[in-house]
Amino acid sequence: MAVAGIPPILGLIYVIVGIPLVAYLLHKGKFFKKIGIAFTLISVVLGFLIFAPMAPFQLQSVVLNDTAALGAPVGVAIGLLILFILIVFVTGRIFCGYLCPIGAVQELAYHVPVKKAMPVEKNVLFVIRLIVLLIFFAAAFFLSTGILSYFGIIQFFNLDITSILFVVFLVLLFVSLSFYRPFCRIICPLGALYSLAAMKSLFKFQRSEACTECKKCEAECPTNEAKREDAKGECYLCGRCVEVCPADAISYCRK
Repeated sequence: MAVAGIPPILGLIYVIVGIPLVAYLLHKGKFFKKIGIAFTLISVVLGFLIFAPMAPFQLQSVVLNDTAALGAPVGVAIGLLILFILIVFVTGRIFCGYLCPIGAVQELAYHVPVKKAMPVEKNVLFVIRLIVLLIFFAAAFFLSTGILSYFGIIQFFNLDITSILFVVFLVLLFVSLSFYRPFCRIICPLGALYSLAAMKSLFKFQRSEACTECKKCEAECPTNEAKREDAKGECYLCGRCVEVCPADAISYCRK
């Protein structure tokens, strides 16, 4: 459903402005739930209007050396991907959490009030994600095939309801109602790289000395990343831990 006349570079501008803005509001404690929902809605709309910013697909195009899909020299695209990985080292996964249309539509699905699945053991998800990441690169390098194209993301955001791949993504969204962000946490190759960078991010949600160890944040976290010792690689900065903390002991700050 990409609208002619709207330049896709608008997606890049949105990310460049959005990441520091969200980071600033998080750090100042002014990033409220309604603001987060507003960002996710804007991201979803941009996904439908211009199919951007879709960084996972840009990574796939780089690996496939598909300059036509990139709309820019491969060197420029590689430079941008490296830049945003470096940004994750500073801010954490703000892009994944709020600015990526694929993640945003799953986030909105998870807000639907249905029974939520228990968080899966992180080591299990890590192994599955590693296998999927290896398949992604093997398919690209040896078969010249981009596996992201088989999950119906393009068909969904272009409202190609006649395609079976459209149904594939609908199934993913259905799973997202109870299992938090299945595409982001298992399939997305860029998300796998971002998770490694986020483990060492300079800013992240952390507990202060006011923490009473009530563990409400741990019970609320959909990715099982709220424990004090967790590296926060799969933290999407959703803020659910902050909302339920009775002591206001959690903040987005420099470690």
